[in-house]
Amino acid sequence: MLHAREPGHFFRLKDNNLAYELLLDMDSFIFKTRSLYELVGKFLVALFDTLFGRTITEAELQSILSDKDIDTRWITGLRENRILFFRQTAPWLAVQVDHTKTAFNPVLLKTAAKTFHKAAERVDYDALRAIYEGFVNSITELHLFIMEQIRALEAQTDQQRE
Repeated sequence: MLHAREPGHFFRLKDNNLAYELLLDMDSFIFKTRSLYELVGKFLVALFDTLFGRTITEAELQSILSDKDIDTRWITGLRENRILFFRQTAPWLAVQVDHTKTAFNPVLLKTAAKTFHKAAERVDYDALRAIYEGFVNSITELHLFIMEQIRALEAQTDQQRE
């Protein structure tokens, strides 16, 4: 094992498959989460058309989330990284060492970079965590919004019956 205090140094792994498995996990997370995002969007479009007889757009849904103080920046990051890693390049795996916390954080490099100085050239583990948390928070809030819409429709239907 080599000391990793300076950029460009590396650790040798005892399990050679570990790096590939981690890379596959991180790449799959981006790909599958974006696919899920798109499927949820299609579901919501169909739901609103069927139940409420109206069209809802991605911009409206994002506006609803923003109005509820849900940070939607994760959507753009997810979209851009999926396009990049699916259509333009393969991710490179690196590990960022935080000596202050004795932490090792996986990083997807967008190029064969040797340093982590340019944030635009990498996807940090924290960015992936923000995507995950943003997705979960968004789905939770959209569920609440849909339930409000259903209750309003039920109240309107009850009033029409009276």
